[in-house]
Amino acid sequence: MDLNVYERAIVNNADWFIAMEDERGFIAVPSDEYYGVPGDASLIGHSMSVRTFAWYLTGDERYLESARRSARWLAERQDERGGWRHDAGFALDAAQCVMEGFASLERLTGDRGFHEVLVKATDRMISGTVRDDGQLLIGNLTECGEYAHFAFLAWRLTGLERHLAGGHRILEAITSQFDEEAGYWNTVGAIDVPKWMELSRFCLSPIVRASVSRMQLKGKTVAKISELIMPLVINGRGPQYALGMMDAESLLDTLDGRLELPRLRQQVERGLRFVETYCAGPLAGSFCESRDVPASIAVYPLPAINDATNASLWPTAATLLGYVGMQDPSYHERAKAVADWLVSMQDDDGSFYTHQAPDGRRFGEKYGNINFYGSVALWTYNAAVVRQTLHPTLFPAP
Repeated sequence: MDLNVYERAIVNNADWFIAMEDERGFIAVPSDEYYGVPGDASLIGHSMSVRTFAWYLTGDERYLESARRSARWLAERQDERGGWRHDAGFALDAAQCVMEGFASLERLTGDRGFHEVLVKATDRMISGTVRDDGQLLIGNLTECGEYAHFAFLAWRLTGLERHLAGGHRILEAITSQFDEEAGYWNTVGAIDVPKWMELSRFCLSPIVRASVSRMQLKGKTVAKISELIMPLVINGRGPQYALGMMDAESLLDTLDGRLELPRLRQQVERGLRFVETYCAGPLAGSFCESRDVPASIAVYPLPAINDATNASLWPTAATLLGYVGMQDPSYHERAKAVADWLVSMQDDDGSFYTHQAPDGRRFGEKYGNINFYGSVALWTYNAAVVRQTLHPTLFPAP
């Protein structure tokens, strides 16, 4: 099959990941723009998907061999809870991102050699995100969008009802936090805050927020600390981030007709209008990280996530997934503009730049997880809209 421009971009991105890989399957590039943990298990898991996509598109065993090296490296390091707490600096010990990589490997190759690793990682993701009674355990609601989608993806592979039920519980936490009047998902969910933190918030929160904003600390330790003291870092619950379109990801699970999520569909339609109105980027098909708001009312005090000037790859990719999930031809022209912009953000080495200035200058460090989002958005758009085929490129067999 001749590769189109979107498929070629995915293959080029896989080449970049392979160029960064050592003989063990370890990839020491920074994970994301917020904490920048190098070689985090999360990006190694996600990059397995990109390399598996490239194998599926080209038939070149080099990509599959590379993905399997990383799979073995990760499988050997899975901890007893199902995560990678010794090799990760993020929420849920990177179980969510790593299981997604194993899911891609299994669903596209049919190889179930890592199936138990996937099951344990999915259980860790769900149990760390929401309790059986529906109480949310993760403060950052935006992250939970992919967790619900990944739980449904795992259910398709495992057939386990607890994975289906977990996906629905996470999704309920997301949809219950949608602001119907404004048209966005709240950035922070309804979580329990320790009493001491609630009492000390008035005094400590301004100090913590100022430190986070000015020092821009990075690394695994900072990521872990931020997770523990998030109620002191955040300011309210918040409307302004385009990355909230991650909450639309479960709509992709309706594409094959096995799930119907009408409440989410209505919210995604509203959410797309919100980001189109307030977060449109300076280049056609692009979106900025944030709506332009004063720093005093920003939910997170991070300059990168409050950027309302430069186009940003991650929220733009998440918005493309929202367009695809709507299954509505009226979005196709807008989706194509986004997909074309994503392709334009690829460097000669196959990696994606993170940002683009209004004058067209591309910039930003090459982050592993954000590169994954560029590729998975193109993969999903290409399969569902361009090639118009869902099996098995998006979902495993029923």
